[in-house]
Amino acid sequence: MKKIVPIIVIMTVMAMTLWVTQVTGESIEYPELAEMYTTWIDDTIDKGMSKAKILDSKSPNIRREAFRSCLKTMYLKAHKEEMLTYLMNMNGVLNPDRVQHHLNKNFYKTYQPDKIYDLFEANHLLRS
Repeated sequence: MKKIVPIIVIMTVMAMTLWVTQVTGESIEYPELAEMYTTWIDDTIDKGMSKAKILDSKSPNIRREAFRSCLKTMYLKAHKEEMLTYLMNMNGVLNPDRVQHHLNKNFYKTYQPDKIYDLFEANHLLRS
């Protein structure tokens, strides 16, 4: 419930901003949009870092998901500005789900984490 409230508030502010811009004909302030996207990217990074704790799980599926999440976190940290520019160049304002979609799309296109995990596992670099 605590995670939903900020998202609802942000979405309400975005909806009001869009409504005001349509009524007044003014454009959306890009610094606010950039700040919102940056916050969502940072939130994704924080969530990914928290999954590093379960890399030692006995379940191979949980280890794989934690590994994938850690790779995504490293990718987002390294390419944060690039991803922000990419999101800002999208047509229209994106909601949190669309932002996640684009972050995941670019991450999977770049890294293919399941192949990396399989390579690590095949070379016994991961605890099983």
